[in-house]
Amino acid sequence: LEEMTAVLHLPPDAPAAFGAVLKSLNGEADAKKRGFTLSAANALWAQTGYPWRDEYKKRVSADFAAGLFDADYAKNPEAARKAINAWVEKETREKIKELMKAGVVNVDTRLVLVNAIYFKGDWQERFKKEQTKELPFTLADGKTVSAPLMHRVGAYHYAEADGFQALDLPYTGGRISMTVLLPTKPDGLPAVEKALTGEKLAAVLKGLHRERQVHVHLPRFKATKEFELNEPLKALGMPTAFTNGADFGGMSSERLRISAVVHKAFVEVNEEGTEAA
Repeated sequence: LEEMTAVLHLPPDAPAAFGAVLKSLNGEADAKKRGFTLSAANALWAQTGYPWRDEYKKRVSADFAAGLFDADYAKNPEAARKAINAWVEKETREKIKELMKAGVVNVDTRLVLVNAIYFKGDWQERFKKEQTKELPFTLADGKTVSAPLMHRVGAYHYAEADGFQALDLPYTGGRISMTVLLPTKPDGLPAVEKALTGEKLAAVLKGLHRERQVHVHLPRFKATKEFELNEPLKALGMPTAFTNGADFGGMSSERLRISAVVHKAFVEVNEEGTEAA
């Protein structure tokens, strides 16, 4: 618990805090009213007949609004894997497919915890499609490739910081925005990432000022990336949860450990707005 709290920066009363966040995300039924769609869903697929503690099942349902589904990994792990993938695909509007690859779930699996997030927002000021042109885009090694760059001139919140420019692109409704950081040098991204603490980012956002005329060139793109996070989480300081020495006694009287942490992300940015999952 101490390792996970430190690495994941969990608040003192994590379940209640996350519950409040989930309620605020999913509580507004009228997406048009707020101008964007943002939903988060949690679900647990638990081995049927396994000695799960009632207190644990109540907590995940009450605090994390998690659906509880029976699965029989011991007899048919492949059926369970397909059911989980179908749920993820549905909750992410078909943007995340085949989250769990073959073999991730097996006869030794006892529980799979799944979190799905979906976002769709239109720009407050859309880019005109006829303004999008194939133009040179500079790569980290200084070489250029041709890429579809959207273009717009207008009033935006903008700032120049040490090593990068920052631009705020609001979505319809004005409550949320995409903040773009552009390194000053083509190979400047690693240095920007290394120096970017939470405090520095907050200071940059606070320092954004409205400029009447900003020439914005932004790539139109679509990307999907997937990661296996076991080793990064261990390296960050939470190795015990992955060993036989792990203690998940609050969940079950049986010994459990984490065998796999998988993450998949999708984002599409175009003239109309952003879709992500």
